[in-house]
Amino acid sequence: MKRIFSAGLAVLFASSGLTGAVSAQEADSQEQEQVSEQSEETSSEENTQENNEEAQEDLVQRLTMEDAVDAALNDNSSLILMNYRLDNIRSQIEGSEDEYSDLQDDLEDLEDQMDNLRDVQDETGERTFQTRLELQNQIETLEDNLDDLEDSIRQQNSSEIQLRYDREQAHRSAELSAKSTFIQLIMQENQIEMTQASLENQKQQTSNVERRVEIGTAPESEYETAQREVRRLQSNLADTRSQYNHDLAMFALDIGIVYHEDLTLKAPEMGELEPMEQTTDTETLIEDSFSLQNAQEALELAEYNREQTRNDEDATRFEEEQADISVETEQENITQLRQNLRTSINSTFQEAQAQYQAVLQARDEVSYAEADVEDLRIQADIGVIPQAEYEQAGIQVDQAEQELTSARWNLFLVNEQIKAMQDGLVQQSGGASAGASSGAGGSSSAGSSGQQAAAQ
Repeated sequence: MKRIFSAGLAVLFASSGLTGAVSAQEADSQEQEQVSEQSEETSSEENTQENNEEAQEDLVQRLTMEDAVDAALNDNSSLILMNYRLDNIRSQIEGSEDEYSDLQDDLEDLEDQMDNLRDVQDETGERTFQTRLELQNQIETLEDNLDDLEDSIRQQNSSEIQLRYDREQAHRSAELSAKSTFIQLIMQENQIEMTQASLENQKQQTSNVERRVEIGTAPESEYETAQREVRRLQSNLADTRSQYNHDLAMFALDIGIVYHEDLTLKAPEMGELEPMEQTTDTETLIEDSFSLQNAQEALELAEYNREQTRNDEDATRFEEEQADISVETEQENITQLRQNLRTSINSTFQEAQAQYQAVLQARDEVSYAEADVEDLRIQADIGVIPQAEYEQAGIQVDQAEQELTSARWNLFLVNEQIKAMQDGLVQQSGGASAGASSGAGGSSSAGSSGQQAAAQ
């Protein structure tokens, strides 16, 4: 019995030892799995942190006008599509030219065979009429194919030339639009600063009125009116900031950069601004414009098609009339275009002069405001007026300076438009300054119009 009990104990101890060993192995395995999972989590967190840091480094913190223009041009889908179309047309032209060369070789071979058959008939008297007739039919077919292919190549070349003018015009238009929108955002920033200064000034006035009400020198209604003005300015400031953030976000989206709350704009240096003088006469600007060069290419193609129609023995009278009408239509288009371009060029230079006069007038207003404030300072020093009245008058100088800044930016934009005009971009309706003059709130619409202009 003891032996059985002892054996039972031995088995029990053995199974306990086995169970303990298995449990230890499972614990080690679980510990390794936990360490592995923790290592993977740590690695994942480190990768996420690295990606976030790289993304932060890629974010544009301070955007200049030059960088904005570069981004707008690089991300302009219309320009990218135009480049693809140009590559496609160029490939078609090269393919047609190769085919034209092959057909010319075939035609020369047939003509050589024709000459050989004539020589054989002259030398041997062998009749080769039927063979030569077949060759003649093949030659005429090839000549017709060559004529058609020549017309096709001329059409393709014209399309390529016109598309290149369109691309250059879209490029300059997108550049000018980006500059215009950027400057309008800068003007919005100035407006926010001016509204903030007005708000602080009004708060000070309200505090002064409150003290006067407390000592009985002002009615309660005056204090309530001052408080309403503070609330109005606070609402205007909030709306202006909201509009600015929206317009900046839309502009960032348009030019292909990531918008974030810390994105700021760096205003370009204007220096001493003067209206750009017209160093190139109007007719030369018209002739060098992308619009006229494009129209002249369309006219040349119409004249080429008319000449081909007249030389075609199978052309009907109606086809000849249609070819004449096409030429006359292109000629009239050029006449009207010249008139529109002439008006636009003259208007742009007149606008530059008008904006310069606005700058000079705004400078005078700043001087007048500074003189008025100086007079108030003297009166405050000798006790004629309260010191608070003098301090509140400083807002007049701020407002005059803000008007001067806006006038300078408008002149800056007109000068940029003139530069673009000298490069071939003559806008026939509206201008860069028109958007800026209408106020700083329309920067988003300006960006959209630039995209549309580029798409055209």
